[in-house]
Amino acid sequence: MSVAAPPAGPTAVVPSAGRAWLFGPSVDSLFGYGLLFLISVPVLYLAFGRFDHWLVPVGIVGGVNILLGTPHYGATILRVYAQRQDRRRYAFFTVWITAALLIGFVGGLYNVTVGALLLTLYVTWNPWHVSGQNYGLVVMYIRRAGVEMEPALKRPLYVSFVLSAALAIVWIHMLGGSLPYSQRAADDTGTLRILTLGIPQGLTALIGEILLPAYLACLGVVAWRLRGALPFSRQGPVWLLIGSQALWFTIPAILATNRFFSIGAGEVPFLAVWISAAHSIQYLWVTSYYAGKADNSQRPMPFVGKALLAGCALYLPIFLFAPSLLGPAAPFSAAAAVLGFSVINLHHFILDGAIWKLNDGRVARALIADVAPDEEEEGEGRRRSWLKPALFTVGAAILLIQLQMIGFAQLVSNPKVSLPTLRLAAKSLSTFGYDTPTLWMKYGVELQNAGQDGEALDAFRRALAKNPNPPAWIAHRIASLLLALPEVDTKTANQVVLLARRVVQEMPGRIEGYETLAHAHALAGRPAQAERAALHAIKVAKKNAPAAQQRALEARLVGYGALDPDPAARSIE
Repeated sequence: MSVAAPPAGPTAVVPSAGRAWLFGPSVDSLFGYGLLFLISVPVLYLAFGRFDHWLVPVGIVGGVNILLGTPHYGATILRVYAQRQDRRRYAFFTVWITAALLIGFVGGLYNVTVGALLLTLYVTWNPWHVSGQNYGLVVMYIRRAGVEMEPALKRPLYVSFVLSAALAIVWIHMLGGSLPYSQRAADDTGTLRILTLGIPQGLTALIGEILLPAYLACLGVVAWRLRGALPFSRQGPVWLLIGSQALWFTIPAILATNRFFSIGAGEVPFLAVWISAAHSIQYLWVTSYYAGKADNSQRPMPFVGKALLAGCALYLPIFLFAPSLLGPAAPFSAAAAVLGFSVINLHHFILDGAIWKLNDGRVARALIADVAPDEEEEGEGRRRSWLKPALFTVGAAILLIQLQMIGFAQLVSNPKVSLPTLRLAAKSLSTFGYDTPTLWMKYGVELQNAGQDGEALDAFRRALAKNPNPPAWIAHRIASLLLALPEVDTKTANQVVLLARRVVQEMPGRIEGYETLAHAHALAGRPAQAERAALHAIKVAKKNAPAAQQRALEARLVGYGALDPDPAARSIE
């Protein structure tokens, strides 16, 4: 919902008497004005002991996104594409802006800078978009309660939401800061990163010290202006929304940018996934009410179902490009998914800002005056269109694929998952670009444990392609499998050297890394470097291993050609 307030004067829409609520006090307070979110905060803390999005199971995150996030995009699609009248009225946004974003998505797949710019725009815009909806809902409630939005009330209320969003944006762009409010703003390949402004923490602290008093002063003025216009017993929705806004943005931003301590991404007090869910619930609550006013036969739950299918259809470009059907090489598929998610949100932000303005007569009639918005096409009535059935058909197919992918992702997260299940999951998830380095590493380990070294090496190579810097233990497994090949050429030996160096760096007290490094150098024809690594292995063994193990190590190193067989020729110091 846009931050634009309804105009004052003779054109302003007059609210209907006694209709401050949309669906009733309980429903509106829980779902529209943020009470459900505020209740969830202590529940989450009791459940997890701390606030950390990594503690939320992947199935819950995926389910929340599909059941709430996707229909909240789809509700906007239905609003602007379902009727010819609206498609014509918003043609600049529905055709040209949409086309530009699609071109940007394709460009971002092939140019990292374009992708990073789009990702950065999404992450930065997100707090402003959410704050705008909260502000619009506050204005809607105050107007429906019969209070005129005089400038003396409207301006400080508006500024308070602007300042709250500004604090969050400053946090996002703080030097060394985390990525709050954007839990998908990263991919396993490390390809896409937001381009932060790198504002020094001292400057962000100074900005916070200036903006926080101004923010509190604005809320004080709002409280004073409401005092005589609306009884305190009827101000609950106003302060619920202001409180949610503070918990989402103001308080975490102030904590993160102060001079004395900082909170990291894993300690964001109010999980990004729950903020997104609460925002989506608000949006579906108000848009389903609008749809019911536009069409008396439209009920909230069927509307949400239609919005879900329409929203799923938006993922079509990701499904076409992420698995490399039309896009770049497979290792880029995770980046394609992140980029697609960013572009879908940008599309939603732009369309939402265009259509949900309270100074739009149709919107104001439904949301403030509580009368039908007159959505009929002028002189033509409603026409059947092929667009909605097409959206629903594509959306239904993509929804089934998404549910299958989330199911596989949840199965893979189970430590006791079977090898056949992993094989099926890897094949299915990679087809649609949902595979990750973690999946391939886990699959490779199970294959190796089952004695299927050839397939294990292929799986580890897939993991390596998606993450060139694997954990040391995975690097060691891959290096060992490569060295066990019937023939090891110089290129393969050099790859083993790189992997072994990672093992040595992360586990300097282990023999395995030095032994592998010595073996690889010997195969690559570098005897001096092979012997140097071998001597390091022996030195570590003398500290940590029994004599029998030391002798076995020396015998292997001599066999590799990495160590001089004459002990007198060695210098272990």
